[in-house]
Amino acid sequence: MNRTVVNIFLLVCISLGCMFLIWHMHSYRNLATATPPAKGHDTYLHQATLHKMNEDGQLENTLQAAKIRHYPEQNRTELEQPKLQIFDNKGDHWIITARHASSLEGTTEITLSDHVNIVKIATENSGKVLMRTSKLVVHPDSGTADSDQLVTITYPQLSINGRGLHSDLKRGTFKLLDEIGARYDPQTATNTMPTLRAMR
Repeated sequence: MNRTVVNIFLLVCISLGCMFLIWHMHSYRNLATATPPAKGHDTYLHQATLHKMNEDGQLENTLQAAKIRHYPEQNRTELEQPKLQIFDNKGDHWIITARHASSLEGTTEITLSDHVNIVKIATENSGKVLMRTSKLVVHPDSGTADSDQLVTITYPQLSINGRGLHSDLKRGTFKLLDEIGARYDPQTATNTMPTLRAMR
């Protein structure tokens, strides 16, 4: 009699344990389904400025933006009203602005879009250069910038329209991949013209 009671008691305990385990697994599955991982930004900066120095402690480039948002997915960064400044050892100073920019895996490559302006500040030895396009990929560390869109380059003595651009901002060279039209005024030409050529 006692052995029968014990067996029934053990069977009831095992049944209750199995029911609890099934309920616990079902609740955990529902909880995981109801709370998916967040996909929003994990970092937000307002009116931020980033400075990059070279090995000699000299300012190499700066990156400013009205708003910066970082998204952990793909380690992506979105910038509003970005302003990128690039300096070289000769004292030339470039300013690149746009309405939007984005980058993946840090700031070694930045894609600027929507009303992109690239301005070379005039110095005693060289004049001002202005380039306009709709999209530009910049590598701030090397100072290179590329575009596959329509580009307009203006200089005090020269205005050129083309499609596609490769530029080395630190060396002051530009390569238009396809020249569409140009206007040049030889009467005002000086020896401060930038190195500019069309690639065909």
